Amino acid sequence: GNSTSSQTFQYPANYPGIIQVGAVEYNGGKIKTADFSSGSPMLTVSAPGRDILSTMPQKNSEGYDKNSFVSEDNDGYYGFMSGTSMATPHVSGIVALLYQKYPEAKPWQLRMLLEKSAIDIDENGIDERSGYGLLHANALEQDLPQNGGSNFSVAVSDAYGTWKLPSVFVSLIGKSKDGRNVRYFAKTNEDGVANFYHIALGNYNIIVGGPDSVEKTGLPNTCYRKAEERQFEKTLNIDSESGDLFVKFSSKAILTLITKPENLKIIFEKLTNSGKTKVEKEVDFSSINTHDFSSFSGIYRIKATIPQKATSNLTINGEIELNDIKIPISGVILKDATQTILSDKISEWWTVFGNAE
Repeated sequence: GNSTSSQTFQYPANYPGIIQVGAVEYNGGKIKTADFSSGSPMLTVSAPGRDILSTMPQKNSEGYDKNSFVSEDNDGYYGFMSGTSMATPHVSGIVALLYQKYPEAKPWQLRMLLEKSAIDIDENGIDERSGYGLLHANALEQDLPQNGGSNFSVAVSDAYGTWKLPSVFVSLIGKSKDGRNVRYFAKTNEDGVANFYHIALGNYNIIVGGPDSVEKTGLPNTCYRKAEERQFEKTLNIDSESGDLFVKFSSKAILTLITKPENLKIIFEKLTNSGKTKVEKEVDFSSINTHDFSSFSGIYRIKATIPQKATSNLTINGEIELNDIKIPISGVILKDATQTILSDKISEWWTVFGNAE
């Protein structure tokens, strides 16, 4: 990118396994990172990106630049441009030659060849502005590394391992084998798996959180409140070419009613894959005020019913203690009705992941 900032949130640059490229310029015998070039802990190498001769859109075409010029040799339009978009083709060219030499190479092997052959610039050693340094074609003379990368996956489910959870954030933050700060981010897919392809071997703090209660990427929405989201952390040394981690979320969920009519029954209805509901459990609240439903796993609606029609409006108040957060709930059985849905201001649906303890 060309934002000058140092960050890990621009995409596709920050997808796992990507080769990130910075831009350098040549000033009076000194090669340094261009002032516009974005930095990142994951930057691989840098390449020329200031005032680079490039093809340009023709006149009357979208993107035409009046400063471009026409070649007398081929009538093509050319111009001088700056940016990491000018630096990246240099790296792509070397990678193409490396693939020609090593057609079975994995992306992490090619990335390591670029890193090991780069010429150090700017700060000594690896830095966030230039990565391992200036791209050098002697990468073509290097032997293909046999150790240094991994395909790693994180699978997330409910407490019983039966509900595969999509839209869960997974972060891998740590240090690679060669001592650089590394970080990778992904979300679990519809099968509940977050894949990290061609990442560096190293020691990682793995942070798993979600499912995302404000999911907007097209994945299934399984949570409605922050209180429903869960989190898991683990430190792990990733030191083999492939590996995986299985994470099981659990929930604590307790329903308490403060005001209620006599002969009240609570019905827990579970949302099925077909979009319909089925009764999971009926609980007689005539003589109790509290019920623990932590063992449930899924998306539920809580219905309050009485055996006969109400002679006046009946208000029910209470709370759901969800993962140690108390959420006020209420419902009104209207006159001549026999039931209502208990909900908060957000939704009538409640997500829990069970508890295997």
